[in-house]
Amino acid sequence: MTLSAPSLLSFLAFCFLTVQAIVLDLNDPQSIRDAAATAAYWMQDLYNGNTSEGVLGKFPFPPYYWWESGAAWGAMVNYWHFTGDASYVNVTFDALMSQLGPNYDYVVPAEVFNEGNDDQAFWAFAGMDAAEFGFPAPTPPAPSWLQTVVNAWNLFAQRWAHDSATCGGGLKWQFYPDNAGYYYKNSISNGGFFQLSARLARYTGNDTYLEWAERIWNWTSQAGLIDEAYNVFDGADEKINCAELDHHQWTYNVAVFLYGSAVLQNHTNASSTWVERTSGLLNAALVFSSPFENATDILFEAQCEHDYSCNIDQLSMKAYLARWLARTSQMAPNTAGRIGALLKASALGAASSCTGGPYGNTCGVRWYINGFDNHTGLGQQLSATEIFYSLLVNETSPPGYDAGLEPSNISTSSPAPSTVSTVSNVSSSPVTSSVSNVSTSSPVTSSVSNVSTSSPVTSSASNVSISTSQWPSNPEPTLEVWQGAAPSTAHLNGVDEWADMAYPDSWPGHRRRWGICRTTATAAVLLLLTVAILVLLIMKEEAPAAAEAAPPQPSLHHDAPPEEWYYNYTAVGGYFLQDDPETDAASFDFKEHNFGLIDQAYESDGSISAVSAASLTGWQRFAHHLVWLNEGPSAPRKTTSYRLLFLGRHGQGYHNVGEAYYGTEHWDCYWSLQDGNGTVTWADARLTDLGIAQARDAHAFWLRQITEQQMTTPASFYVSPLDRAIHTADLAFRGLPLAPWGGRAQQHQDGPVPYRPLVKELLREGNGLHTTVISFTAHSGTIAAILEVVAHRKFPLQTGGVIPVLVRVDRVSGKRPAVAVDPWEPKPDCAGQDIHHRTRDIGFDEFMRLPESTNHV
Repeated sequence: MTLSAPSLLSFLAFCFLTVQAIVLDLNDPQSIRDAAATAAYWMQDLYNGNTSEGVLGKFPFPPYYWWESGAAWGAMVNYWHFTGDASYVNVTFDALMSQLGPNYDYVVPAEVFNEGNDDQAFWAFAGMDAAEFGFPAPTPPAPSWLQTVVNAWNLFAQRWAHDSATCGGGLKWQFYPDNAGYYYKNSISNGGFFQLSARLARYTGNDTYLEWAERIWNWTSQAGLIDEAYNVFDGADEKINCAELDHHQWTYNVAVFLYGSAVLQNHTNASSTWVERTSGLLNAALVFSSPFENATDILFEAQCEHDYSCNIDQLSMKAYLARWLARTSQMAPNTAGRIGALLKASALGAASSCTGGPYGNTCGVRWYINGFDNHTGLGQQLSATEIFYSLLVNETSPPGYDAGLEPSNISTSSPAPSTVSTVSNVSSSPVTSSVSNVSTSSPVTSSVSNVSTSSPVTSSASNVSISTSQWPSNPEPTLEVWQGAAPSTAHLNGVDEWADMAYPDSWPGHRRRWGICRTTATAAVLLLLTVAILVLLIMKEEAPAAAEAAPPQPSLHHDAPPEEWYYNYTAVGGYFLQDDPETDAASFDFKEHNFGLIDQAYESDGSISAVSAASLTGWQRFAHHLVWLNEGPSAPRKTTSYRLLFLGRHGQGYHNVGEAYYGTEHWDCYWSLQDGNGTVTWADARLTDLGIAQARDAHAFWLRQITEQQMTTPASFYVSPLDRAIHTADLAFRGLPLAPWGGRAQQHQDGPVPYRPLVKELLREGNGLHTTVISFTAHSGTIAAILEVVAHRKFPLQTGGVIPVLVRVDRVSGKRPAVAVDPWEPKPDCAGQDIHHRTRDIGFDEFMRLPESTNHV
């Protein structure tokens, strides 16, 4: 055997890449645990609440609101229960304890401006998880986890009575009158109350909770927030007595009702009412399961993923759908087969998205593109963690309950608006999960005696038919992606460069893979040291023969370009009025014509889910079309991509006024070479008052487009280094609700992403694969040159004007063809001209007398 240095290095590189990758084998529980551990590690890496810079229990705000921290800690309780990994028990315990509030009900005074009913519910979910799974009990004087949930539930019941003066019932979104949304009754707040009622009914056996769950369901249905097809809509305005609905649908709305319904199916011995409702809600949830025809059973946020409009909150919502789907399959085994297919396909997709970050294993948003989408954060890591550990549901004991609890002071009558039944003095005895004698509506029976559990829940689960339903041993779910069908084992790929270091073997989730590679790598390194001198000699002699005989080495880079290649840029016409030769550039105002976007049907419209189609604006459909062009079924992804450029000319500067005043001929041959004329200075000219007004008009127009058209904002901002361009871009973009996925007014309004321009005269560096929408603020000559390079029609911009251009970018093999470059035009000859006829002292008002005439100069 001949060992060459290249083959040795390739092997070592492969080993390091293997260390980095999440390897998800659906048939290997340890592989699943490793994947969940990796996602959980990076989620916890975002937490700074246990440092001097953070707040205990809270992920950093901005950008993460208090409610999402509660959701994340609830996920960690579930992660512990499903995987048996106790690495994060202490930090989770401390976080949960820190946010109980002075009355142990998850009302935290510090969050007065952020906390609503839904926010409180997500922290209560975490407390309920802790109670059901036997998480380490709170330290005195805090009561049991169960009591904290009951305390929160009592507040919901009291608020319901107060809020029933309008719409015939229902919780408001907010309970502090000064908070935005106080007059909005939404599904997630009422769904949270419903689910907690269902879970408390099952846990305690107390019928008051069951009666409340039925009351909440009935009101939600009668209000139309759950329709006959079990679609769950977002909410309604109580100022008009909930007469009109917000028909947006989100994953967590249907999910919160789905799991609550499944719990009641379990609790009521599979009553036909709750079996039907659970099945109906599961069917309604399927609208969030197939983003494209060739990406089936993969969870996605249908309302916003396609058009890049998800805000920080919404990026986490499918995490809760994953969590509650898995637990629904325990409570309602008739759903297990369908849910199993969803979770498996989604987990494979999620694994393929987790290729970002310095080690190539942080996770992205979209699970259906077979790669990382360059967007990561708490919601992304949370979603991946929950979809991975959910695969272990068949090996996990069901939520416990304590049939021996006898809460006192419980009224079983429906409370009048002024009197509310509450539950108090709940026992804090250890949880004993005895789930025998639980009936099921499904013929599926699974005896789960000898179920192993890492949780300290005492589980007597023999003869259980509903708790740990087994997914049918049907074929693996189809995970079709645009680069071909995925195998049964998904490997993270797409790592463009080797990391500088491998994972330490102490990191959770990597011990097994790193141990294998460490042994092999150590041997390889020793071998390399042993043959180092030989390699230097062998390489010289082997190189000629190897060049002739050795087969090509496989590249470690996916989709590596050929040795010689170049980019070709071409404008794609037919999308904007400015593309049309009949559009007059001199009179066209982009602000009067929606940036010039042509209202038309797109080939991609057929792939928009029904839930989104009716509510999308023209710009949202175009944004979806842009994604479809880059990533859809027919996208030539390896060599072609599409970019949307917003080319903006700076506002009017004093040099523009100078050219108008002196005339172009005299300006070119003399005045443009001067710093000024004694009245004004135009060396690095500043904006005039009109130029400032033009930039502010652009800002107002962008803001209107973002809020009314839900328009995608640029992800990158390039600006000329000259003062007039920097000032224009700053006035136009700073303070806008910019977001990585575009601007959108949503329930929890994120603070604006800071406007961060890249000041650069020559835009030579390439843009990232996912920088799809780009802004340039520059000069008339620069913009004209860009339009010429991409073969767009000439379209001279007025000062302060903007033109959008869709550009196709093709990577072409071979050498770039020679380009004929016109020589610089010589400076005009001023000989024989009276260039000084206007050099007398002139007043500022006279100089500025015709500012409007400079727009095209």
